Amino acid sequence: MSLLQERIENLESDLLATPPRINAYHDLPFAVFRYDPTDEFEARKQMRFLATRVENAGRKIHFVSLAKLLWTAVEETEGVAAIADEERQLGFPRAQETVPTLLSDEAFMPLQDAVCKRPVYWLLGLG
Repeated sequence: MSLLQERIENLESDLLATPPRINAYHDLPFAVFRYDPTDEFEARKQMRFLATRVENAGRKIHFVSLAKLLWTAVEETEGVAAIADEERQLGFPRAQETVPTLLSDEAFMPLQDAVCKRPVYWLLGLG
């Protein structure tokens, strides 16, 4: 069994436990599953299988693409051109600091708000 498959099985066990064992906070019922980029296609396939099994057990699953949320935040606030401009003028480290601000500062598009408002794809959540 691959390490990826083993981790998915562990996640499934945690999602199906009563109460779920996915985090320390009862009011934040979600899990983030990190995987290596080389496992991208296999992880996507296995997550679809996992979602079916967990839903068949009576739990709701939603997928949220964090990458899509990040790019949406950039596009709907400063814009890609502005971030590229900032990188050219002030350097990569400065531009790299700007993006998390777009995802956390109330003046832009906080990630928690974006998660609640957007179509969902890759963050497992229980309902």
